[in-house]
Amino acid sequence: VFNGAVGALTTQKPLKANVGETVRIFFGVGGPNLTSSFHVIGEIFDRVYDQASLTGAPLTDVQTTLVPPGGATMVEFDLEVPGNYILVDHALSRLHRGLAGYLIVEGPDAPEIFNGTPSPGSDHQNQKHRILTSKHIKNDLPNLSSSRSFFVRIATKIPTKVGA
Repeated sequence: VFNGAVGALTTQKPLKANVGETVRIFFGVGGPNLTSSFHVIGEIFDRVYDQASLTGAPLTDVQTTLVPPGGATMVEFDLEVPGNYILVDHALSRLHRGLAGYLIVEGPDAPEIFNGTPSPGSDHQNQKHRILTSKHIKNDLPNLSSSRSFFVRIATKIPTKVGA
């Protein structure tokens, strides 16, 4: 689970940020045995500091990053579209057991980036998703004066069902 409890980053204290900010997430796996494939649904990590090596050059434009037991990473991405983004381990069977978090992003719409029309019955009428286009691939470092930092940790014990 994220931050020690089912619902810690969903119902209890979801992460919040605004369009135009840079989000920085410090993500660690407490172990002892499971590797994580950290991903934010609807985003591409602009920078990934593999193994939490903050002095090394970051990987850029990464969808999912592996984090070993006892290891960590730091990811950064710029927020361009409002919406509800879901933090997951891409071993999605863990989602069923409560391994999920929300990043709620508020701000003005950006129809030049995303302008979709949900189909009836798709259950996406109130959700917005970012679509990465070639104009968003960038190599420049962000202005971190408008940024948010979060620390997310996977607990060492994963319950067998939600609420356990």
